[in-house]
Amino acid sequence: MAKRVSIIVITYNAGDDLKECLDSLEKQDYYEKEIVVVNDASTDGTLEFLQHFKDQTEVEMITVTNETNLGVAGSRNVGIGLASGAIITFTDSDCIADRKWLSELVRIYD
Repeated sequence: MAKRVSIIVITYNAGDDLKECLDSLEKQDYYEKEIVVVNDASTDGTLEFLQHFKDQTEVEMITVTNETNLGVAGSRNVGIGLASGAIITFTDSDCIADRKWLSELVRIYD
């Protein structure tokens, strides 16, 4: 049985980078996944971008916006609280994940 993976992405005013990051997560060759994006009180249009992206993607996606900036550690804790995966991963909003990132990670757990 495939293990569900939660990918937690923390973003703060990274609207320019976030699309490439989420596109790479959407295209992973491992399909039992959810993307959890924690918007850490961005002021650059990130919230609007996330709403649009979420409406367009077929990947299960959870988004939340912090009312105040909690920083990376606080935002990761928010993401963990929303995650439902047996495996929890983290990446930054300015990273582009290799297509096999999750499948290779899950293989190690097996």
